[in-house]
Amino acid sequence: MKPKGANFFFPLDGNVYPRGYYTAKISIGRPPKAYVLDIDTGSDLTWLTCTAHHYDAHQGTLVNCGDPECAALGALWMNKGICNTPPINQYPCQYKINYADGTYYTGVLVKDFVHLKLSNGRWVRPWLAFGEHYSLGSANILLGGEATDIKRLNIIFDSGSTYTYLNSMAYEALLDLITRNVNTKLTRAYDDNDLPICWRGPFPSFDHVRPYFLPLALSFTDDKYAQFPMGVESYLIISAKEEGAALNGEYGSEIAIAIWV
Repeated sequence: MKPKGANFFFPLDGNVYPRGYYTAKISIGRPPKAYVLDIDTGSDLTWLTCTAHHYDAHQGTLVNCGDPECAALGALWMNKGICNTPPINQYPCQYKINYADGTYYTGVLVKDFVHLKLSNGRWVRPWLAFGEHYSLGSANILLGGEATDIKRLNIIFDSGSTYTYLNSMAYEALLDLITRNVNTKLTRAYDDNDLPICWRGPFPSFDHVRPYFLPLALSFTDDKYAQFPMGVESYLIISAKEEGAALNGEYGSEIAIAIWV
């Protein structure tokens, strides 16, 4: 969240590997109650569990079928047929989200206050807003500050995903560039089945990794001054099995490189 003239910082809990996700604690409602939320910019909704003494939907303001927020759900709108029956404001707005593995969850939309503390000690209480993923346009990949042949990639950042995926051609090209840069300095290691692309250390910390690997960056084509820098800690893992540095290999039918954003 970034209203005009202010930034809000939330301490994060979690890690890239092996947990694969991060959470933040946010106070919601009146009186405020702390909830642990997954950080996921790829989700259309921020949701809380209403059962087992968690969030009480009636303490906030239920969103009705006639509210514009309900229409904004689009395909997620669960009770659209009933909502078209007058008077539409007597029905709460329900949604249903389906996942690729066949699971789903349902709920009702609610407006409520989020309690945020500014750096000057003052508290503000804006309404909880919808979140959604952002398409950032296209970008070129830089390695060590230099241009590569990997250009015009369409970029979406989804903090709910452990990995940022590259298409197979971009992945193979980037892996080739990284490998050519380190092959004369390090030897490959093959003992970690979970991380098949590894180089042997020892690497007690990323301070010991940086002399061998170059940083990456995304250079956005819509603004020549806009870049998203990624140090080696953003695309490498220090493997406990290898005590070496590792990239990730294939995931399902797609190719994934371990870039954490």
